[in-house]
Amino acid sequence: MASEWGGGIECLPIKSNFREVIREVALDQLVKDSGDMWWHGFQHGIAIISHAAPIAYAYGLQSVYIASTHSESMKGKFTCASDPTIDNYVQFCRCKAVHDGHELSRQEKIKYIISQAQTSNKNIRLRVCWESSGGKNCCHCEKCYRTILEIVSEGGNPNDYGFRWGEKDIEICRQNLLPKIIRFQLMVKFKGLQDNISFYYSAIQNALRQNEGKIKDMDKYKWLLEIDFDYVNKFWK
Repeated sequence: MASEWGGGIECLPIKSNFREVIREVALDQLVKDSGDMWWHGFQHGIAIISHAAPIAYAYGLQSVYIASTHSESMKGKFTCASDPTIDNYVQFCRCKAVHDGHELSRQEKIKYIISQAQTSNKNIRLRVCWESSGGKNCCHCEKCYRTILEIVSEGGNPNDYGFRWGEKDIEICRQNLLPKIIRFQLMVKFKGLQDNISFYYSAIQNALRQNEGKIKDMDKYKWLLEIDFDYVNKFWK
């Protein structure tokens, strides 16, 4: 099937049961002293890249790309199983893996996507949701809210990027954002993972201030500038 972005680039879906054949709970216990979990801290980069090996062999590919999880600016603040020091050394079938976009923060990636979409006059449908099944975004979980607000803060329209977003949704987000963030922080803390939620939302706040003149309905988002995300982050440490 043709993708919605890239002018007819072929998409090859890969289906695997690789998450079901490992004893993840036992492995989590094995590495608990590391302060991370097996999937996030030790496996997921290589596991995901390896899915491309049969296709790389069949098509004679020389490179496969995996999108970066964190940016270079986060170096030393988080551990992660997907990192340039790991992914860029994975090779198979004369094919080399490339950890792509590590030089960009999450906010910078959104800015780049919007710039490319506007330059090419093409909509890019993002899929970011952790909670919905199927191929759509729920538009109300923390990850969806975060991405939507990043798009808004760069002057983009979330509806052009795979989200459903209107005036009622802005008000619902205002009421539910902090509870969603707290739920996310509780999950992170329960699983023994590391995160710094203020890093993401402070970047959104900065972009809102810098791009205020080109953001539609900016008055409806000024509440976001009043939240002290550093305090929220410290409260759950």
